[in-house]
This record gives sequence, structure tokens and C-alpha cells, in this order.
Amino acid sequence: MQVKVLSLITVMGLGLSLGACGGSSDTTRSSPSPASPSPEMSSPSPEVANSVTNAEPSDGHSQGGQVVETDKYHLELLVAREPAGLHIDFFVQQGLDHDPVSDAKVIGQLQLPDGSQKTLDFEYSDADKHYTAYLTDAPEGEYRIVVLTDIRGEKVNGRFTFTP
Repeated sequence: MQVKVLSLITVMGLGLSLGACGGSSDTTRSSPSPASPSPEMSSPSPEVANSVTNAEPSDGHSQGGQVVETDKYHLELLVAREPAGLHIDFFVQQGLDHDPVSDAKVIGQLQLPDGSQKTLDFEYSDADKHYTAYLTDAPEGEYRIVVLTDIRGEKVNGRFTFTP
């Protein structure tokens, strides 16, 4: 009888130990530690913003495009298909009031759906208070663009993906 009880206790103890050690896969998944810097975070410059959200035009500061917010700046990309190609608007604003920044140098590094690369030079429109570029012969598909912005020597970049 004592052997049966001792065997039962041993088996139960092993079962509990194995169950606790081999439990759910959620506890064994490895995820990057927020304390360890990624290559983008460890680089002191330029600032690259990867978090893109779709803005609501009703918020008073947005045009309804994809928005990247950084510490000081509001970057917004708005793309419209036109008969001749793509009309791309890029808003660079600063401060809580989202005042337009008119003296930035803005260049877009665009990846087309076929994987080829194209550089776009954005020009500022005083009347519209934003930067504009055009892409002729724009095929259907997903585009990726990195907008490189130099604001009085400060580099602020945004990454966007769009399908017009």
C-alpha cells in the first residue's frame, strides 16, 4: 500500500512539474526587449518615423491622409490618382497648432509595384501650404515611399505605403 501511495505522489509531482515547465507557448516566445535598441533607434540621426495612421479630416489638422507624428512635426501623405498619373501631396507641419513648414527640402524615394525605384522632388505651394509631386505612368499596385525631409538642417523622415 505504501508503495502505491508513494508511486502516486511521485507521478503527480512529475506531472505538475512537467505541466509547469512545458506550459503555454506564450511564455516561451521571445520578443525583442524594449530596452534593447534597434538599429534605427540607436542611430542619432536622422529621425525616422515608421508609425503611420490614417487621419480623420475632422480633427482640424489633418487632410485625411496617412499621418506620422514625431516629437515636433506632423507629416502627412495624401495620394490621388489623376488621368496623367499620381498627384502626391505631403504636409509638413510643426507645433501643437500644426503650422506649415515652408522652407524644408523634401525628397521622396519611391518603390513602384514592380520593385523599381524612382526619386521625386517635392515643391512647396504657398497657396496650398504643402509640398506636391507628380508621378506619371503610375501602374496599379502597392507603392512604398520614404519621404526625406530636411528642415533647417534637421532630418525628419517618414515611411508610407499606399495603393492608389
